[in-house]
Amino acid sequence: MWSWAIDYIPDASLDKWALWMGVSAIVLPLIGGLCGWVALEISHKISQKKDAAEATRTARLEATERELATTKAELSQRVSKAEEAVKPKPLQIRIRNVLSSIDQKIIPALRSGTRNFEGGITASQFNALQTIAREPGAQKFIVVDLDVRMGVGMGPEGITYGVKFTVDPKVLDDETR
Repeated sequence: MWSWAIDYIPDASLDKWALWMGVSAIVLPLIGGLCGWVALEISHKISQKKDAAEATRTARLEATERELATTKAELSQRVSKAEEAVKPKPLQIRIRNVLSSIDQKIIPALRSGTRNFEGGITASQFNALQTIAREPGAQKFIVVDLDVRMGVGMGPEGITYGVKFTVDPKVLDDETR
């Protein structure tokens, strides 16, 4: 079958060609096997790098998901606190807050049975007291005497107003909630 190609080789070179073909028949499969082995090693290394990259990507994704969950929880908590802060406080609590801002001793005195209060308060305290007393339903809890003595005294915060008011102990009813 290859005789036509062999006919072109000079007779003196046939031994060399036979030797080279024999060596090639042995070496070329070895080189092919070596190339195949190197190709497998390269393929294995590529798989390892892909797996490592996938593991890194997965770890980053999981870390991002945890961070997102934490951020969502914190945001939800902040929203809940903000919603709670902007909710209008019940009238009784707001009345207690105004009374406490006037004098910290009023609420303890009310708990011990005192209902009628009288004294000098600043203009801002007087305005807060009047405002809360005028709210719908406040008359059940607090009544401010309209006979106010203006400019009765001078305090560190300016002119004080002499005021009288009566507080119903029911203003303390929801205090335990």
